[in-house]
Amino acid sequence: MKTPYDTAVRIAERRLDKVRAAIGKAVDELGQLERAQDGAEAALRRECLLAAGDHRLTTEFFFTRARDRRVRLAADRETAHARLEQLRQEAVACYGERQAVETAAARHREEAERSLAAAEQAAIDDLSAARRPRRRVPRTRATA
Repeated sequence: MKTPYDTAVRIAERRLDKVRAAIGKAVDELGQLERAQDGAEAALRRECLLAAGDHRLTTEFFFTRARDRRVRLAADRETAHARLEQLRQEAVACYGERQAVETAAARHREEAERSLAAAEQAAIDDLSAARRPRRRVPRTRATA
């Protein structure tokens, strides 16, 4: 049964789908940042081992750059975490909105079904009341 809320339900579903897609992208981005940070840490450890083995190498520039990259990746990761949390809160709000609209649609359907059933019952009552009442013939007992 169609309800006046069907359009609102579809809109809420689309909003929720958009938020789900954005959450998926944010999770992917966060994963990429974490892999990049792990790669930077591994490169830093490798270079530390190489630099420790050869005292002729000047590594100050590399370590400065690596430290800056690590700080930048950590900041990007925190930003991605904040964005993901914001999207999760938005998803909760969208889900609540969709549930409210679906509940209103279900209530509308129930009321429509109830009024239809009441109309049918009224029609049946009218038909039964319109019939002629049958004459009741009192039964007499046969006395012996």
